[in-house]
This record gives sequence, C-alpha cells and structure tokens, in this order.
Amino acid sequence: MIIYLHVTKSINDAGETEYTVGSYGREGHEIEPWILTEVMGKNILRFYPRKEMMDLLPRLMSAFNAKNLDALKVICAKDVCLETYERDGSRSMNDGFYSHLSYIREHHGVMKTAYIRFNDVVFSAVPYIDGYAYIGFSVNGENRIDGIRVHPLNDTYRELLITDEILTDLPANKAPKLVSVDFWPPSEPSRYSLRAVFENGEVRRYDLDEDFGEDEITQYQHKIMTDKIFAHGRIIDHIPLPDWMGYRNYAKRGQGVAFINGTSISALEIYDRGYPIEKFSYRGRDVFIRQSDYDERGFAVGHIPNLDPQNPDYLLDKNTMIATVIPDKYQQTPVGIFPVYGGCSEGLVMVSEMGEVDLQYYHNRGPCAGLWGWLDTELNVVIAPKYIYAMNFWNGRAIVCKGEWNTKTTENGRRQYWCENEQWGVIDRHENEIVPCCFDEIFEIDGTDRLYFVHEGGWENGHYAVYDINEKAIILVLDFDFDMGYMFNECAVTDDHILMFDEHIPGEEKDLIYAYDLVGKTWIIHGDELTGRTLNGETRSVIQKDGKDIIVF
Repeated sequence: MIIYLHVTKSINDAGETEYTVGSYGREGHEIEPWILTEVMGKNILRFYPRKEMMDLLPRLMSAFNAKNLDALKVICAKDVCLETYERDGSRSMNDGFYSHLSYIREHHGVMKTAYIRFNDVVFSAVPYIDGYAYIGFSVNGENRIDGIRVHPLNDTYRELLITDEILTDLPANKAPKLVSVDFWPPSEPSRYSLRAVFENGEVRRYDLDEDFGEDEITQYQHKIMTDKIFAHGRIIDHIPLPDWMGYRNYAKRGQGVAFINGTSISALEIYDRGYPIEKFSYRGRDVFIRQSDYDERGFAVGHIPNLDPQNPDYLLDKNTMIATVIPDKYQQTPVGIFPVYGGCSEGLVMVSEMGEVDLQYYHNRGPCAGLWGWLDTELNVVIAPKYIYAMNFWNGRAIVCKGEWNTKTTENGRRQYWCENEQWGVIDRHENEIVPCCFDEIFEIDGTDRLYFVHEGGWENGHYAVYDINEKAIILVLDFDFDMGYMFNECAVTDDHILMFDEHIPGEEKDLIYAYDLVGKTWIIHGDELTGRTLNGETRSVIQKDGKDIIVF
C-alpha cells in the first residue's frame, strides 16, 4: 500500500510559506491510501472515488457484454442517462438509454477492462471498447448508475493500459431460481410487497413503493397498479422485453413475476433489491420479518410489519424462530446503535419505562436517558427499571447512572428533563456495583477491562481520575483538565501497559500527549505536543521509552 500525497504550497497573510497535504486532486482533505496493482507487468496505483463504483464496474461490463437487460436494469437508476460524443454529443435517457447501449454493443463490440490516468500517478479502471471509446459513469445515493458517458479515444488522458479481460457471466448478475411468491396485501411501510422464496432457501421481501398515493392505487414502472392487478401476479420463466424497438438486440430476459397490466419484475431485481426476511412463529401463525442484528446468544428486538396495526416491538429468538411481544410498559424503549443501548446483549433485554427523553440541556449520554432495567429472554424482570442513564451489558458489565428526574414544561408544551445529582458507576448482571455509583461521569477506557475514566468531587471543585476495579480505588488523579466526553479527546491502554491520553486543544489546532506507565506508576510523557510519524504506511503518534518506539494512536 502506498500513500499518495498531494502537496500544495501557499503564502499566508503573515508572508510565511505553508504546505497543505491533501487527497488526490483535492486540497485540505485527509490523506488517502491507494492499492498497488500489477497490470500487464506494470505496477500502478489504482484509484476509484467510491468503493460502490468499484463494485459496479465489473457488473456493468458483464451485463453489457452478455446483453443481460435484467442485470442492467438492476444496477441502473430509474432515470439513467447516456451521453456520447457522436453527433455533437447525443443524450439518451430511460428506455432510450438501453436502446443506445444495445446499438453500441452491436456495432462496436464488447467492453474490456482498461486502466487510465490523467495525472502523473493514479490510474482508474474503466470499461474500454476496442477502437471506439472508454466509458465513465456516475453513481447516485442508492448506489445505482445514474449516468454513463462515452469518451473518445483522444489525447485528453496521459496513458491507457488495455487488458484482454472480458467479463460476461458475473455471479452477481445472476439470481437463484424463484420457487414461490406470495403477494402481500396493502400495508405499511410499502403499498404492495412480494415475499419470494428462492431455490437456495433464501426468503426475500420486495417492496413496490414508487409514488404510492391515494385510493389504493400506486404507479409502478410507469403503469398503474391496483389490488386486482397485484393479486393476479404470477411467476413466469421469461419476462417480456419492454415494448420498444431498441430492445430487439437484447437476449431473452430471465425468470420473474408478471402482472396482467404488463408490468414485470425480474427475479434478479427481487433478489438484488429485495431484503432478506425470516420465517418466525407468533401465536401459532407463520410471520416473515426482516433479518435483525442478533446478539451472540441469538436474540434481537424488532418489528413484524403487516401483523399488528400497533406495530409493537417483539423479542425474536433465532434459536426457536419464535417471536414474543415485549410487555406494554416497555414498548417505547428506544434502541440505539447496537450494542450501546436498547435491544439485546448477552441474553438480557434492555428496556425503559419512559421512551425517548427530551433533556433540557446537552448531555454526552443524552440518547441513553430514560428509566432503564433488564429482562431475561423469558421477559421476566432481572434488574428493575431504576437507572436514569444506562448502556447495554458488555462482558458482563453495564455503565449506569442513579438519580432522579426533574421536569419542566416549556411554553410549547414540551416536557423536558434534567437531574441535579448524577451518580455514575458500573454494575454486573446481579446488580453488584463493580464501580460504585458515586461519580459525576464515567467512561470505559479502550484496551483494558479493569480501568475506567471518571470525574469525582462535583463539577465545580472536582477532578478527573482513573478507577481500577481490581484495586477497588482511584489509582491516578489527573493534574490536567482532560475531558474524555469531548469528541476529539482519546484515552487508551497500549499492549505495553501504558495509559495514553490524547488531549485536543480546541481553537489552537494542536494535541497534547500524556503517557502513564501503569507498571512503574510514573509519567513517561506529560503534556508534550503531538507529533506524527509514518510507520508501515500508517500515520501514527509515537513516543519513546528506553530508546524504543511505543505506538500510541
């Protein structure tokens, strides 16, 4: 791996020379790494602005070369556009896009993989049509190709490396055979939905949600869908080509679902654009839900659309494939990014009796506010809801906060909450306090399972410190004002048992490094300004001890 440095020289207002290091073609951005690739016996640096574009490149070439209209429609946006340099730059959109692609395929041949560079270093992989053009394309926010531009083979580039690689049958452009399809009636979140079973055992849901509106009618693929039309869908071996003469050069389309109004959906689109669902049992009834993020014991909290108008939270047991409704008083429990708060972790279901809490002031742990407790997987209470802030269990421990909520109703009727005396600590599964609930604030420290970063003594006269659960005491009081809740400050323990602090100084654009030897119980570095060094292609902050480098961040 090589780091490409784009360095720009400038003069500041004081007349001093400054150098800005940025990414390829852009100033002031983060340094970007490129992978060294060998092409035709030559080492090059390969670049593409987005990983999604790198993934779509072979799919586009394979679909074009194989005349696979199903694959093209899956990877392209609804309003896709083609621009060519012929006839002063013709432009084709929608159906005309596919017609013009088929014309290019018939008259100019297949796409090969090529590598092009415009500057002195970096190459991009592009489709190349022998003697005709190279192809560029753009991708929208849904990771579909929304525009293709055909570029002439002129001198606007520095170098073009043409390989003999011709892709035709890419596995990503194929779908398993459809075995059965169920047509779900009108419901949220989509107006109409299919449940499709494939021969590999996967079950996927495909939503028809384009422009759905009033009177139980939706427009899908430019045609009106009604309950009657939708209910008469069926699987067919080959869905028809669109009714447009430009499609005559495409091969016969594959399997899919067709409707009586002429609308059709390819099996590849259902497989590629649908999402996996699973078969659960609820009160003896089979239900199908979107796959969830389960904890290590196979439990999750999720919804089952189309089953209950209230759309409640269910406890989902992957082991038995049974769904159980979570008790009513916990139904408003917020669920954050797993495993921060809410949901399941280590066989415990984290619940709150308050739902989302509107705090009167900003709090680093604001989303974790509520009245939290835990249930077991039989939905019995293990720890009664009593903590005003809490995080999920991790390695048998959970950060919690004791206290009482005060409330205030604003002029617009909002009820806001705050606590005068927060008491933070750490508990185990039996509610034993591993770290006593007496601190103003607490954070886990990366790289250790025994140390916690705390603030004690109150916010006016207190200080930051480090608590050791093995010694059941504070082992280090900081003599500098390090706020770990500040998003740019970092704290961690290295493999060499060095406790590191990286303190960012806002407004000064500099960082200070502190390093404490936990074995020798002494400071190695105290408030030195951060310097960087490149080691093995990575930028790291480095300190030295006894002449040896210690990697910090």
